[in-house]
Amino acid sequence: MTDRPVVALVDAYSNARLLVSPIRMRGYEIVHVQSSAEIPEWFESSFRRDDFRDLVVHNRHFMDTVDRVSSSQPVAVLPGLGTGVELAADLSAHLGLRNSGMRKSVALQNTAEIVSQTGFKVHSVSLDGVHYICDIWEMRQSGSPQADGRPRGAMLLARRGVRQDRLVDLTLSGLDAAGLRNGPACTEFEHTAHGPVQGAPNAGICATDEPLLTREAIGEGQADWTVFAYLAPEWFRLRASRPYRRLRHAAWVSLATPAPGSARFRLLMRELKALESYHGSVVGGAPPVTRVQLLHTEEKTVVRDYAAALAAVELYGEGPWTSAI
Repeated sequence: MTDRPVVALVDAYSNARLLVSPIRMRGYEIVHVQSSAEIPEWFESSFRRDDFRDLVVHNRHFMDTVDRVSSSQPVAVLPGLGTGVELAADLSAHLGLRNSGMRKSVALQNTAEIVSQTGFKVHSVSLDGVHYICDIWEMRQSGSPQADGRPRGAMLLARRGVRQDRLVDLTLSGLDAAGLRNGPACTEFEHTAHGPVQGAPNAGICATDEPLLTREAIGEGQADWTVFAYLAPEWFRLRASRPYRRLRHAAWVSLATPAPGSARFRLLMRELKALESYHGSVVGGAPPVTRVQLLHTEEKTVVRDYAAALAAVELYGEGPWTSAI
């Protein structure tokens, strides 16, 4: 044990692991709180036990969890993924610490009626009702939607623009209406037969690739701003009025993870890796998908490669290259 201050972090899986480094760099140790008896199978590979001073597993007896967490005298309780939002809010409220004000992660409202191939995702972090927009993404479908409804790709947009300003206005109103005063959130927008539909804000760190690429493209992302809000609030307030600026341009496309030995998948990946802005690929999600990341200093290069990647994925299709042929 050391005399370093402690932060409790609930469900630091997937992209929530991006919170670990900036917290530790500020001189804090971390106690990890697991909101369920078992780590969800699709998040197991992303969890690093050695990152934490102690592990607390919530056993459904809330006061037992409170006692174990409070014994470390944390200065803050941060939510990781959306799975940990409710427990983080309850723990922080019970310990008299800053909390989100929103007791659970709210799902996107029903959009079975989506008719457009374009949607938007806005990531934010809040501090005592002051909201910062970390990044705005345009989501795309190429051809028919994926079977599970997930987007085929996304591109990082500039902070300013007619569409972006309207999306931000709606996002800020939605955060206030939901009572989300502190912490990270994601707000999604879809187009339906009746016009644009705004989903309720989904509290917690986004579990898809946007936070990873945002940090690469802008220099800091949702995880960094979450740490600012909880551990450096003066810094957050000082910078919250300054809109983000893209230093590099970013996009991603997703492919269903193939059966082992798929020659068509290898051919597709070879084509994507040849793109000038190709940055890498990651596998994740449930069911798992492969996401190819694009990153470049020139916007026109990313726009061109993003269109080419979407077209290539559509050309290869879902069925043939997911089998071993």
